Amino acid sequence: MADRRLAHTEPGLLHQAFSVFVFRNQGRELLIQQRSDEKMLFASRWANTCCSHPRNPGQSLIEEATVRLQEEFGFTLKLAVAGAFVYFARDEGRGVEHEHDTVLIGHATDGIEPIANPAEIAAWKWIDTNELIADIENHAEVYAPWLKPALEIAVKSL
Repeated sequence: MADRRLAHTEPGLLHQAFSVFVFRNQGRELLIQQRSDEKMLFASRWANTCCSHPRNPGQSLIEEATVRLQEEFGFTLKLAVAGAFVYFARDEGRGVEHEHDTVLIGHATDGIEPIANPAEIAAWKWIDTNELIADIENHAEVYAPWLKPALEIAVKSL
């Protein structure tokens, strides 16, 4: 397991990550977050529900993602792997992402009440999935660079 700063410093080390997508209303809406201003990379950009890196070698990726979802949004639900992809993105002056990103999806019930961790999340909202896809095309600069390819995988698995 590489040091976080080393992994995200140019030229970047390929490492494992995961992206969680929580949908509701039969996949018509997605819970997204605006990343905290304190994030090392892509601060203040809108991203999927939750994303991180595995921290505990003894846990499965689904277990890791479930824990991280609880830490960021205060709830858990059943997650399933939808697919994976590799990407590289540069955040000028801050570092790089070079990740093998596993996409996980979950479906929220009416009882899910997100409670955002302010150290991680500046804002959050439920958004129509088709509206988000169109907005990423028109305003890519306000979204995290992994969101579009990860969302394509998540939506195909619905």
